[in-house]
Amino acid sequence: MILGKHDVDAGTGGRVGGTLTAEAAARTAVDALQRALPGETRIAIAWQHAHLGLGSLRCHRADDALQHAVIDHLDGATRTTAARPGARFGRAERGAERIAVGLAFDHAPPQGWVEQAWFALAGDLVWAMLRLADADARIETLEKSKRLQQALYEISDLAGRGLEMREMLARIHRVVGNLMPAENFYIVHYDDEHDSIRYLYFADSRDRFDPDPDTVYPLGEGLHSMTAALLRHGRPLVGAAHDIIGSLGIPHEEYAGGPLSEDWLGVPLLRDGRVCGAIVVQDYDRIHCYGDEEQALLEYVGQHILTALDRKTAQVELERRVRERTQALELANRELQTEVLERQRAEKLQQALFRITELSVGTTSLEHFYADLHSIIGELLYARNFYVALLSADGEYVEFPYAADEIETKTLTRRKRARGLSEYVIETGKPLLVMREGIQALEARDLVRSIGPLAWCWLGVPLTRNGVVEGLIGVQSYAEDVAFTDRDQELLTFVAHHIDAALARKRAQDTLVAPPKPGPPSDPATEPAKHQPRTAQTDVC
Repeated sequence: MILGKHDVDAGTGGRVGGTLTAEAAARTAVDALQRALPGETRIAIAWQHAHLGLGSLRCHRADDALQHAVIDHLDGATRTTAARPGARFGRAERGAERIAVGLAFDHAPPQGWVEQAWFALAGDLVWAMLRLADADARIETLEKSKRLQQALYEISDLAGRGLEMREMLARIHRVVGNLMPAENFYIVHYDDEHDSIRYLYFADSRDRFDPDPDTVYPLGEGLHSMTAALLRHGRPLVGAAHDIIGSLGIPHEEYAGGPLSEDWLGVPLLRDGRVCGAIVVQDYDRIHCYGDEEQALLEYVGQHILTALDRKTAQVELERRVRERTQALELANRELQTEVLERQRAEKLQQALFRITELSVGTTSLEHFYADLHSIIGELLYARNFYVALLSADGEYVEFPYAADEIETKTLTRRKRARGLSEYVIETGKPLLVMREGIQALEARDLVRSIGPLAWCWLGVPLTRNGVVEGLIGVQSYAEDVAFTDRDQELLTFVAHHIDAALARKRAQDTLVAPPKPGPPSDPATEPAKHQPRTAQTDVC
């Protein structure tokens, strides 16, 4: 193999992977040997190395004939007719590795020049430089392997973290960027049954396309793009975008992709042998960014990315199911708690009604009856401000046999019937639950007129007897954080019906146990009749 004046063939396109290539090492050796010879001397070397491959190099003054001769000498050939007369050659072997050095003089070699010793020294120098290049290549290979292992570890670790899918893919993008040029990078998921894709991740410095990961894009037979071709054929594509489009037979006017890049690399993602997606990197400014090494690397990394995606997708699905199950359990728990609360309220209400019934048949006075009634209602709802109001027999007055209030401490037992909230409930015969603004609205319509401190929330329900409203029970709140509800209204209305009956029984009982009023002296003729017992019905009437 004959290379150009400043070229080298090291088995991998002139580069083995490190900063010191075989060409650079050989060039250093040639320059050093050149300085130890007369200026007109021409020199060429060739080598066959286990890791660095086959290569040759000549100084700028040497011609093709000398380089041909050195390569022939490397293979063990003895013909040197291609070289100029007076050329000298040396050859050395170390196992399967060989080097050859050739010199050409314009004149006779310098006096005293020891040919054998010089070639031995030159061989040692070339061997040393090649060892340096080999070591550097091995170090670079190890560094690449280390970076790859670290990248695979990070990709695997990312799938197990509690990251959102977008954040996980953004970090994977950075990981790939540490292995190759990947400023422009995207991942697509492919549904081969419906021939559609979703862009799971998309980052591009020039393309303004900003796809939603949940949006499905149909490909269709008429869609011509490199991504569509990559997914349909299931084979990697690499090279300049123009060249790839040409090789696919896509007319430029029908191309449906984004801006064309100088270098493009896409590899399919395979699951059980079927294409399920693709990873693409591209560079808009530089050519030859991606070669066989980058393609193999991206294919290898891509399968690990697919594994991470599958794990993440499974994790997301599991979390979704857990959330649904948790929500279902929370709903069931709330329903159970509501049922328990309803049962507790029902039990508490039943106990309250039973205690009200007990009060109505007890021996306590009406005053004590109302106080105990206040205590019972206070166990069912907020009742720090509570009162009982009754119409007088003639209907001209509103009497207050019981009242407890945080603000209005003055005892009010009776007032002339006016247009207060109590009278409004008595007149309408309907419960009233109203906030402060509602009270003010009633006042503005001239339906009521506030008497006493204005409540923040007021609730009153009528007390009836034989279908006729005879009064009400009311509760009120002066604090903004305490407001009654429709449920409180229903509860108090229900209790009020039982209070109506209890009051009737209590009045009847008080009438029965009241001492008889003194009457006129009795006639002795009627004295026996005085001792005849009277029924309770007679007393009530």
